[in-house]
Amino acid sequence: MEAPEAFTPISSIPARRGDRLAGVLFLPLTVLLVYLAGGFILDDYFHIERASRPLRLEALRFAIHTEDHGIVLWPHAAPVHLDFLRPISSLTFWVEYRFWGLRAWGYHLDNILLHLLNLALLCRLARRLGLSTATTILLAVAWGVSLPAAPAVGWISGRTELLSALFVLSSVLSFDRWITGGRVVWFAAAGFLGGVAPFAKESGVVAPILMLIFSRLREGRVPGAARRRLLPWPGFCLFLPALAYLWLRFVVLRIPAPPVPYIETLRSSSDGLWLVAKPVLYLVTSFLSLPLSHVSPLSMFHEAPISLLALAAAALLLLRPLARAAGLGVAGLSLAWFAVGLSPYLPVIPTSLYLYLPLSGLMLLLGAARDERADCRWPTRWLAGLIAAGTAANAAVGVFTWSAATRLDQAAADAARICREQSAARLVLFDTPVWAYGLPAAVRLHDPGCRADTWFVNFSPSALPGRPSRLRWTEPLLLEVRPDRGRFFESPFEQFLLFGGSPADTTLQARSDFLTVRPDTLTGHPGVLRLRFRGAGALEKSQLLQFRGWRLARAPAAPPLHAARANERESSPRPGPLGNAGRAIAR
Repeated sequence: MEAPEAFTPISSIPARRGDRLAGVLFLPLTVLLVYLAGGFILDDYFHIERASRPLRLEALRFAIHTEDHGIVLWPHAAPVHLDFLRPISSLTFWVEYRFWGLRAWGYHLDNILLHLLNLALLCRLARRLGLSTATTILLAVAWGVSLPAAPAVGWISGRTELLSALFVLSSVLSFDRWITGGRVVWFAAAGFLGGVAPFAKESGVVAPILMLIFSRLREGRVPGAARRRLLPWPGFCLFLPALAYLWLRFVVLRIPAPPVPYIETLRSSSDGLWLVAKPVLYLVTSFLSLPLSHVSPLSMFHEAPISLLALAAAALLLLRPLARAAGLGVAGLSLAWFAVGLSPYLPVIPTSLYLYLPLSGLMLLLGAARDERADCRWPTRWLAGLIAAGTAANAAVGVFTWSAATRLDQAAADAARICREQSAARLVLFDTPVWAYGLPAAVRLHDPGCRADTWFVNFSPSALPGRPSRLRWTEPLLLEVRPDRGRFFESPFEQFLLFGGSPADTTLQARSDFLTVRPDTLTGHPGVLRLRFRGAGALEKSQLLQFRGWRLARAPAAPPLHAARANERESSPRPGPLGNAGRAIAR
């Protein structure tokens, strides 16, 4: 007769003590409730605004294209847009909007529930590797409150990571059930869940590889666990859904890759070195619970390749005790899980958000080290340190996002009111905080009838709003903009939000039907931006707004426009005997 839990040893901790331990260790997860007080920031408004639209034939277009955001940056000739194929994530927002509307806490609640479901899946995978109950709880909580989990859980748009990880972990668990003797329905479930994962986020294409890695990892931890061999034909069927997704995305729909700066181009040998060093950077920051963002401190490592040697040395120092404790085989396969989970993100500028799924492999490695070295306390202390750091980080992130989202929502309401009262055709924004680039969608959510384009002249140079730029009208239609200190676009935040624009590009002069933007220099970071409106009518239809801190205010009023109107009448051709036709001929 087969013993229950044949491949997972029973924990040596008594049941009552284990229950108490579970209760104590799950207490840090309650810090995630701080996100219920949060609001909408960054891309959240884009997702919710599209979700507010009826589900019609163009629904797939809304799930892919984002050019209807109306974001216009003066260094670009056309509005900026990103193309994705994430219909499952978009569908969840569409359904939620019918329940929650603009109540942000409902979307945050759904994110927390999805995250807890992923923790349950990780616990099940850890138990199937033979890890003890106490170790399983410890590593699950460490992953649950880890710093990389903060953006995925606390940011509504992090839903893509949560959904993709849900399908990937479920597919891995289903495949493991099949290869260890389960019915064929488990294999079908693994293929289906692995095929669905990339439709939540593109990184889900790695699901088949993670299935094979976990199978080898379990065989190494529990010899004889695998009762089936993966033959070539079933293996091809396992990878077929991911290949079908790539074919649909790149061949059928021809959806391009995201633009710079999301995709980092290889222009030199140092860029190639930076690409190779990214996994090491991710590894060190994961083990030490350090934050990663689209900006600093990445610029230091990218611009000074010698600093990458320090990262490599730190990675070796961190990995050596883990490899000795857990064994080279377990360590190698756990790191393979980490590297494969990261591989879709290597061409993209690094951020902690992308560590959500890969970090689960490192948690399994720490758990294996703890069980194998029962006489050593450092793995336990390591996991406890990650829990303490993650708890503090989630609390801090939650408070900040609540504060920023509350103020930005008021700014969006003010912009919508101005747009409605003044019947503005466009909003021209100065000193926008980096958290508010979703303002165009926010304005439409507050006032669906407002279809004004939004022009971003510049962004705040730091994560917190800086001192506003100095605005001065030198002529009735010419506005001069100077930064309070330094020059424009020196900050990594500003450079990132240019979406690939560079002040050194000689084409950076925005010309439109209403506005021309000219920097004082095209060979470096400009110190002055000069905005010339193309006629009094163009200025009257534009509302100039400036962020002063988190608060949105009107820019200084232009001088009297009667002289500008007179100049327009003098410069425009007078109608001849044929009226308007004569004017056309004169042109």
